[in-house]
Amino acid sequence: MSTDSLLEFLNQPKAEAPGGSDHAGGLVEAEQALRKLEAAVVPEAVPQIGALYDRLRGFRARVSLIGQVKAGKTALTNALLGTPGLLPSDVNPWTSVVTSMHVNVPPPQNKRAIFTFFSEDDWTSMVSDGGRIADLARKAKFDTKLDELTAQIKEMKTRTEARLGRNFKMLLDNQHAFHEYNHDLIKRYVCLGEEDMLNEKEGRFADLTKSADLYLTHAGYPYPVTIADTPGVNDPFLIREAATLASLGSSDICVVVLSAHQALSTVDIGLMRVLMSLQNQRIVVFVNRIDELEDPDTQIREIDAYVKDILAKQNLPADIPVIFGSALWAEAAMAETTDILPEDAKASLERLIASRQERLSEDADDLTNIDSLQDVSGVTALRAALDADVTTHVAQPFLQDLAGRAIELGERSSLYLRQTFQMGEVAIAETNIDSAIATINKRQANLPLVVAGHQKALSDTLSFAIASAYRDFITAEKRLLLRHLDSRAALDDWAPDTQTLRADLNAVYGKFSIDAVNVFSGLSREIVTTVTEQYRSLLGDNTAVDGLAMPSLGNPGTPVSLMRTFTIDFGSGVVSAWLKRRLRKESYLLEFEELVLADMRDTLAEMQDKNLSQYCRRSSRTFHEYLTSHADTLRSLAEVSDGDRRSELQKKLGVASEVENRLADLATAVGLLGAYHMPTEHEEAAS
Repeated sequence: MSTDSLLEFLNQPKAEAPGGSDHAGGLVEAEQALRKLEAAVVPEAVPQIGALYDRLRGFRARVSLIGQVKAGKTALTNALLGTPGLLPSDVNPWTSVVTSMHVNVPPPQNKRAIFTFFSEDDWTSMVSDGGRIADLARKAKFDTKLDELTAQIKEMKTRTEARLGRNFKMLLDNQHAFHEYNHDLIKRYVCLGEEDMLNEKEGRFADLTKSADLYLTHAGYPYPVTIADTPGVNDPFLIREAATLASLGSSDICVVVLSAHQALSTVDIGLMRVLMSLQNQRIVVFVNRIDELEDPDTQIREIDAYVKDILAKQNLPADIPVIFGSALWAEAAMAETTDILPEDAKASLERLIASRQERLSEDADDLTNIDSLQDVSGVTALRAALDADVTTHVAQPFLQDLAGRAIELGERSSLYLRQTFQMGEVAIAETNIDSAIATINKRQANLPLVVAGHQKALSDTLSFAIASAYRDFITAEKRLLLRHLDSRAALDDWAPDTQTLRADLNAVYGKFSIDAVNVFSGLSREIVTTVTEQYRSLLGDNTAVDGLAMPSLGNPGTPVSLMRTFTIDFGSGVVSAWLKRRLRKESYLLEFEELVLADMRDTLAEMQDKNLSQYCRRSSRTFHEYLTSHADTLRSLAEVSDGDRRSELQKKLGVASEVENRLADLATAVGLLGAYHMPTEHEEAAS
């Protein structure tokens, strides 16, 4: 295809950008409903409406781009944001820091670029004992490798402190913040490379940078969103691993970026298995770098079939979106010229377009992404997939929970107003109210003991299941290791099957997560029943608060321990080098078991101390706030049971006609919010 034909193709009318403003209307309408509600509720409920405002203003969807080194995550991030070349995407130096792009999110104190450095404890741990990578070598008794790692880390420490001079100490536990940013500024903080490449413009502070936060506006995104560009999951410098995993743990959607030349390696499959075990996350697969394929139109169909076959064989969901594209072509689309493309990338594009145009003339029914270069690059399809997932799986559940809490405040205010003016409500004796409050207080006082009991039972079950998975792994792998030793085969040929172990652990965690949600949903139903019974005892069965909304609990947190590098994963040569030591067979088997058990203890401790404990604390806090708010409502009703106090409140709240107007406004606001509050399966079960 000639250059003129390419440009003619490039200049075709572009498809409408994904992310229409209609989706964003949900946030705007929810804010309007909250404002109407705030004007109508009783004064005591206004601070709680304010807290809901803060939640609404703080909403953002979190998307992480993950994948192996050199998959093209950074270039794809630039393409998604329409900022070609902003984030450094050179092969060397490479991205070493989780870089979060906050789109349509208000920047703190108008600082649009914030770079946070490691704390002194972070740095001391890394350089004194080598951090996690040295810990793995130490556990594996890989003394030679440990010496090498220690030497490398000491060298890094020396050159970093020499490069930064007296500024070094001042940077620890600190931040650099800027009102504006550009490519060169970002590069100083997020790109590692060889020492002779690090200077004022490239990677000067990268050794010490823990995270980078950049803020920008983009009219095409319907919701506030944070897009995180992460270091490669197979980056050998594991000190960055914790920051990357923390980013994944807070993500709503993960875009797994693959290279067209290496789609779904064992590393990718293992990562996807872990992500799929997280009930609160969505996955989109983007196969990048199709510009490097010799026959992209044919090979894309072959790779697509291969990827879907692998997903099926690995029992991963068949509905995971798989999108093909090229961040390089997307950059050309944004520049509106193909002149910036290398010759091989331009030739690949020409072959793809020619092939698709030919098949289009033959009425092929499998053609997509042919309307513009932006479409061919895959970015249009990726944006559309992200927009759909954010709307359905992030924004709608958020608005549903927010609406449920707001509706409850509106209904309680309505009850209070009606009771104050005795508008068809039942007169309530103060002694009965005291009894109802005492019942709620008793439930609240018993809450820590009940939660602790559930936590102990869940912890015991989790410990048993994790230990069983590891024991099965140890038994199977020791049998294979013994057979390998008996065969006198080359020791380099044996390696433990950690992917199977990860799959088993993911299954264990998935069941644990479901069990935990079921247990605490049951407790939630009991608490709602207790509160509802108190209202019914005071007001009769025909009460405005019948069918109270369930407290929103969510799911246990992300098991980032399952994404960490295991001791027995550490480097391709660790196991073989360990086997080369002259030991008896029994010693090999015993040491292997010790290595695996050390991993088991780390994994279980993190799940119990972080996932389970945090979930229990969060649920307990939610229950406590729920019970406190309803006890406060009952105390308010106690005020209106006294005639003199009721008269004072009537003067405070206005004449009856004004109260009728407030009740009408409450009903309108509750009706608006009701459009977002569809009952959850837990609430349906409770009712």
